Amino acid sequence: MIDRGLAQVTAEGYCRETSIALRRMKKFIPQYEHVKDYMAWMRDKEYSYSYIVNSMTALEHYAQSKGVKGVKFMRPKKPKRIIQDILSEAEVSRIIQMAPGIRTKALVCLLAYSGVRVSELCKIKLTDLNLGNNHVVIRDGKNRTDG
Repeated sequence: MIDRGLAQVTAEGYCRETSIALRRMKKFIPQYEHVKDYMAWMRDKEYSYSYIVNSMTALEHYAQSKGVKGVKFMRPKKPKRIIQDILSEAEVSRIIQMAPGIRTKALVCLLAYSGVRVSELCKIKLTDLNLGNNHVVIRDGKNRTDG
């Protein structure tokens, strides 16, 4: 976390991915060929692009921590993103109408119309709201950005 400037949640994810990969490969310090075979297996099993890339990055960090120099894998091509099964405007309106209480309605509206993540929503404080301008400041967003 300190050497790379990673957030705690990112470092924990890398630890989890490394642990899973090492168990599946049945290796404590896998060689390049083992990792390559593991990545091919993940593609065959149709794991998501993000999961594969996170696993690669985690294994690169792990190899470096074990003193193996120059471990760097090529990233697979990012697939074209197709958004499926999104809610229609009418469905969002129905959810808002059915929400119990004004607080819940406000939370659902903010989630539906702003694109804010749930973890970011949970961190909003009263001082982050400017209701006169319909403006909300999101602090410590993804990649530690404010917006």
